[in-house]
Amino acid sequence: LRVEDLEGNYISWYDKMVFQKAVDHLDKLHEQNGRYHIIDEESFHLKISADEGFFKDLESGGRAKLVCTFCPYFIPFHDRVKIFRYYLEQDRSEYYSNLPPEERMNPYLSARTVVIRRQYILEDGYSKLDRLGQALKCIVRIQFINELGEDEAGVDGGGLFKDFLENLITTAFDTQYGFFCANPENKLYPHPSSSSVAAEHLNYFRFFGRMIGKAIYEGILVDVPFADFFLRKIRGKSNGFDDLQSLDKELHTNLCFLRGYDGKVEDLGLYFAVEQNNYGKVELENLIPHGKDTAVTNANVIKYIHLLANFKLNVQLKRQLMAFMQGLQDLVNQEWIALFNDSELQELISGSAKGFDLEDMRKNMHYSGGYNESHPVIKMFWDTVSQFNVEEQASLLKFVTACSRPPLLGFKYLEPKLCIQKAGNEEKQLSRLPTAATCMNLLKLPPYSSAEEMTEKIRYAINAGAGFDLS
Repeated sequence: LRVEDLEGNYISWYDKMVFQKAVDHLDKLHEQNGRYHIIDEESFHLKISADEGFFKDLESGGRAKLVCTFCPYFIPFHDRVKIFRYYLEQDRSEYYSNLPPEERMNPYLSARTVVIRRQYILEDGYSKLDRLGQALKCIVRIQFINELGEDEAGVDGGGLFKDFLENLITTAFDTQYGFFCANPENKLYPHPSSSSVAAEHLNYFRFFGRMIGKAIYEGILVDVPFADFFLRKIRGKSNGFDDLQSLDKELHTNLCFLRGYDGKVEDLGLYFAVEQNNYGKVELENLIPHGKDTAVTNANVIKYIHLLANFKLNVQLKRQLMAFMQGLQDLVNQEWIALFNDSELQELISGSAKGFDLEDMRKNMHYSGGYNESHPVIKMFWDTVSQFNVEEQASLLKFVTACSRPPLLGFKYLEPKLCIQKAGNEEKQLSRLPTAATCMNLLKLPPYSSAEEMTEKIRYAINAGAGFDLS
C-alpha cells in the first residue's frame, strides 16, 4: 500500500474507510498514552531505521511515506528527527534552486543583512525580519547597534544571528511583555488579552511563529517551555477536556468535581458564560447564545463543562494560534511537525530535558588559543565537570550555549561548534572567572593551576551568570 493508493481508485472506498478508522483508533491510543504513560513509548515502535533504503522509499512514496504520514510513532524518535532534518535539507535545496544562478552557487550572496538596535531588539526584529516571510530560509546576518548608536565590532558568520535570535525570543516570550502568559508550571501560551498590548498583536504572533520556525530550521535550540495544550495546537490538533490540565489545573479539578456533583447544580449559580479579565477590565463571554441568562442544571452540566473547556483551550486563543502557526509554517511544513507528539515537539524546540552525554560533548569539543585535547588544563576541566551533578552540568551548558539542553542528535549537530579558548595567562588566572560568548558557543577558560581553583571559579561563574562583563 502506498500513499497515492489512498488518494486514487486503486483500493475501494470501504478499504479506505477501514484503514482510516484503524489509524484514528491508533492515534487516540497513542495520544492517551502520551498523557497518562500507560505503556513505554517503545511499545509502539516497529523495526524501522532511517537508513539509505528508508529514504529512497520515502522519496518514491512507498511504505516509508505511508508510515511517516499516518503512523509516525511507529518509528523511534531519533530516527524521526533524522527524517525531519532530511525534509529540512530537501526544502532548503529546493528553495535555493529557485534563486538566481549566482545566488545558487554562493548562498551568502542571498544573505539578508539587517541592522538591529540592541535596546529595541524586539521592535527592530519585527520591523526588519517579519516582512521577509519565506525568505527567512536564507542566511540572515545581523549588524548590532549599541546604546551609543554605534556599530558593534564583528562580522556575522552565524554567531551574531544566534545571539540575536536567543535574545529576541527571550524578550518576546517574557510574560511581562503581555503577549504570552504562563500556567502554574511556568509553561507559556498566548495571552487571551494580547490585543491590549498592541493593535497589531496578530502580526506579532505571526512573527513569533516565524522566529520559532527559523530556530527550528537552523537547528538553534531556544529555552522556551510551551504549555502542552499550546504544543497540541501547533501540531494541528484540537484540544479536549483532558488538555485543560495544562492550562488551568485548578479549573480542571473543579470541573471534574462538578461532573460528579450529586446535588442540585442549579444551586451553584452557574450560567453558560465566562468572565474574562482583560487587564483589569472584566468582560462576560457567552458560551451559547444568551448564555449569561441560561442557568447550568443537572440536565446540561456536561454540555457546560465541555463548552467551557473548549472556550478556554480553543476559542479564546484561536486568532493568536492561527497567526502563530501561519508564521511557523512559512518555514516548517505542518506535515513535518506532525512527525512528533507534544513532548517531542518541545524537545525539537528546546532540546532534551534528560541531561546529556558528557563524553559526546568532549568528543565534539574544539580548542583554540593554545589549548588542545591533551593540555593539562583541558584534562583538569573534563575531570572537574565530570564531578558536577546533572543540574550543574546543565547550568554550564546554558552558560556556554544559552540553552541548558543538548542537540537532539548529539553535539556533533550543534552550530556553531563548541569550543574552549584559552583566556588570560598563568600570572593573572587566580583573579579571573571563565566567561562565554554564547553566540559562538565559546567558553573562555583561564589556565587555572589547580582543580580546586577551577571548580570554585566555574561554579561561581555558572551560578552568578558571568559572561562578557563579569570577569
